[in-house]
Amino acid sequence: MKRINLIPPEFASGKKAWVETGLWRQAVVGGIVLALAAGVHFSYGLVSLVGLRHQISALERRASTEKGKADSIRQSKESLNVQLKGLERKMKSLEKKQGVLGRLGTSSIVWSEALRDFKQLVPAKAWIDELAMVKSHSEPSRVLGGGYSNQEVSRFLENLNRSKYFSNAAFVRTEAGKLNAENIVRFELTFDTTPKG
Repeated sequence: MKRINLIPPEFASGKKAWVETGLWRQAVVGGIVLALAAGVHFSYGLVSLVGLRHQISALERRASTEKGKADSIRQSKESLNVQLKGLERKMKSLEKKQGVLGRLGTSSIVWSEALRDFKQLVPAKAWIDELAMVKSHSEPSRVLGGGYSNQEVSRFLENLNRSKYFSNAAFVRTEAGKLNAENIVRFELTFDTTPKG
């Protein structure tokens, strides 16, 4: 004889109740859906991780390349700085040499012309006893002599200062004296010997 179950499926218990109510099928389908979702999520995460690793690798290669370029630029800059310092030293040396050459070129004195000019600067009533001309910036030239008046000595000083060969003429000393019973003024002057302008 065949048994008929008259108990509604809601009141069934155990595994049979799971099957009869359809919960078992829902649980299996839900598990499969969850497994598929987890698999998709894991695959997406894996693909993202691989992509990030590739990006990190590319960034590391780029950083390495940029570091190499930066090192090369730094070395080039250091080399240029060394060359620049060397050029600055050479420029200073050349400027010094140019200054020396400039002074030599502008300070050449034709002594015969300077002495001729000096002779013409001496007033008629004055004379020279001693003359020491030097071409030096550290010490002046010196002249000793005499004249019949202070005006003659002053005129000689003014003539020296107006000359193109001499400048900065100044009294060192003057003193009164006698020559053949006449009053005279003995003098000592200093002056600079300058080049022809």
